[in-house]
Amino acid sequence: MKTSFVAIVAVAVIVLACAAGYFYFQNKQIREETRQQLEAERAALQEQAAGLERKIEELETRVREDVEIPQPAADALREAIEPDNATQELPGAEEGDSVQGRVMGFFRYLDSKGYTDRRGIDMGSSELFMKALQRLDGARPLISGENQNLFALMKNMTFFFRALGKDTLLTARDIVEGETALMEPVTALFFEWLDPWQPQPPVPWVSRDMMYDYAGFFLQSMGGRAYLFRREPGVRMLALYYSILVLDRANRDGLNAEGIDIVPALEALIQEMRYSRRLSGRHHYLAALREIRSRY
Repeated sequence: MKTSFVAIVAVAVIVLACAAGYFYFQNKQIREETRQQLEAERAALQEQAAGLERKIEELETRVREDVEIPQPAADALREAIEPDNATQELPGAEEGDSVQGRVMGFFRYLDSKGYTDRRGIDMGSSELFMKALQRLDGARPLISGENQNLFALMKNMTFFFRALGKDTLLTARDIVEGETALMEPVTALFFEWLDPWQPQPPVPWVSRDMMYDYAGFFLQSMGGRAYLFRREPGVRMLALYYSILVLDRANRDGLNAEGIDIVPALEALIQEMRYSRRLSGRHHYLAALREIRSRY
């Protein structure tokens, strides 16, 4: 009787062991099949995503080819930024004289539109601009450390209002809003005029550290980013683009005293410009930004 009981128990153990082994290997097979199925689904989704990206690229190219971005009227552009005696092909003048003449022509154009008079400012646009440059040079914003206390942050948030005053800021806003069609070529012209990295010192002279401070303000500080966030997208992208140009030059000259990382702003601007139609010269800007990115 005892022997029969032991035999029954042994058989039961063997059966249970076999059953356990069967279910183990079956579950293992199920897990393997499930894993393979998930990998196949993941590969299919990745292929689908790649296909969607290709379609986006095709649509972007088609839109770029089919949609003509309005350009500033040629006559208005010449009237705004060329000297009084200039033709479409400027006579043989030095490059610096040409840039200076175009800038002065633009100031005369602004005066003819009465922007300063409209705000009750008793000076021309050229004098107002020079005074604004002096104030900005004397009162620099914080690039870092503004989060140490609320007062420092608030000073950075209201920096331009405190440095330039209400009337100057309102006049600048009037010009930006009234001359939207000329925004890109005029910004490029003024950057060329004030560029402290050019071989001959510009007039008025703007230091490299001043350009660096304001580029860093827009790229790194909360106050600068908040200021640009409130601006029209085209204005914001242009400000970031030229700030990145300045910071790249500062990096190459070893002048990045604050150790600002250019890459996050660079990548973000490339993505925004890539899908934006706000700027007519965006392909030129993207080419310059991608060249900069190749160095980092």
